[in-house]
Amino acid sequence: MRLADEISIRPAPDRGGVPQCEICIAGRATGLRVPGKVFEAAVEIDGRYLVFITEGVTMEELLSIHLVSADGRLLDTAGMGLMYALGIFARLKLEPPREVRFQFLGDVTWSVDIHAEPRWAWPIWREAPGVRRPWAFKRAFRVRAGALAPLAPPMSA
Repeated sequence: MRLADEISIRPAPDRGGVPQCEICIAGRATGLRVPGKVFEAAVEIDGRYLVFITEGVTMEELLSIHLVSADGRLLDTAGMGLMYALGIFARLKLEPPREVRFQFLGDVTWSVDIHAEPRWAWPIWREAPGVRRPWAFKRAFRVRAGALAPLAPPMSA
């Protein structure tokens, strides 16, 4: 598990007013177009890439999370965001062997657990508030909302 600096994005034509981009691996286009226009981070886990992309709208930010194979195939995807919620992607932390934590939607700490193999999932159950997934009976990762991030200590007078 490591940060993957070989992952990048390039702009693609918008779809229905939603910004789109194409994921590139080692500078080579994959043909995989996904929502978003701001590359936030990518993590390599077991030869696959967990890619975080936002749309670049701070007060109604949407975060797209994609698990991509080494040859550029989309293995799983999730989107998260809430209307009028502050969406700043921050504090990415790798938790080996297969967990990634980050802050988004205010001070909430989120985690993504990447499965070694896709697992059965009941598509009508939501993983966490604000998380949207396409209809599927198998998932390659799970998104969970954690506790609020700890507050900064009070300033002394």
